[in-house]
Amino acid sequence: MELYNATDGSHWLNCSGWEASPTSCTISWYGVQCASNNDVVSVVLGANNLVDTLPSSWWNMTALVTLDLSNNTLQGSLPATWRTLTSLQYLSLYSNTISGTLPSSWGAMTGMRRLVLYSNELSGSLPDAWSSMSNLDTLYLAVNKLNGTLPSSWSSMSSMLDLEIHANSFVGSLPPSWSSMSSITVIIMCINSLSGRLPTEWASMSNMVFFKMHTNEFTGTVPGEWSSMTNLQYLDFSSNMLNGTLSSSWSSMSKLTVLYLQGNSLNGTLPSSWSNMSSMMDLDLNQNSLVGTLQSPSCCPLSAWSPCCDAILLHFVQRT
Repeated sequence: MELYNATDGSHWLNCSGWEASPTSCTISWYGVQCASNNDVVSVVLGANNLVDTLPSSWWNMTALVTLDLSNNTLQGSLPATWRTLTSLQYLSLYSNTISGTLPSSWGAMTGMRRLVLYSNELSGSLPDAWSSMSNLDTLYLAVNKLNGTLPSSWSSMSSMLDLEIHANSFVGSLPPSWSSMSSITVIIMCINSLSGRLPTEWASMSNMVFFKMHTNEFTGTVPGEWSSMTNLQYLDFSSNMLNGTLSSSWSSMSKLTVLYLQGNSLNGTLPSSWSNMSSMMDLDLNQNSLVGTLQSPSCCPLSAWSPCCDAILLHFVQRT
């Protein structure tokens, strides 16, 4: 009942059962599921007009597996006392106005698999202690006010599949040690201030499908070693400071449908071997220093590219 009282429960969109001050699961209780022993295992109250702060006293709900309070008007900080919720696997608090830092103590939530905190007002750095969440496979921290560098210790998160931390203020380079996240399929880190060279070690991420890193400050060349990412379908490194030539070995990315490299300082010619990219639908190399000719009236650069003539959008204009 503390949640009901603390978040103006009388004005929830649905508060069925809560008005009766339930003390067990013997009555119908909106948004709540219990185990056979009456332990609460799930609380789902997303988009239900909850306001005010998260209850710190929930530290004793040790059987809780799922908690969804997303898309409400909750504020205040993330309770450090929740570190005792070691059975919690799915936590969703997105689209609130929660502020403060990410509690280092949450590293004790070793059962966590899906943590969704995007679109809040969280600040501070990524806690090294979260490296203990080795079962975490989905982490959404986008659209907050987070800063600092990416902890190399997070390399222990080897179960990670989907990591989205875009629209924050992260700085520094991509940790080569994160190559241990070899099962990852989605990385979105765009709209930060990340810099440095792209680590060749990340070639181990061969299951990558969606890779979005635009609007950062990456430098150096595009690693040829990344040709091992043969499952990649979407790659966006536009609006960075990459230089050097396009790697001919990327021709192995035959599933790639979207490639955005515009707004860099790339040079050289278009590799004829990229004709193997027969799935390409949108290729943007605008605002670089690439040279060569586009064969007319064909839509493709160089006759060797004829297999990719089904591409819908090709952008090569405004060479700088």
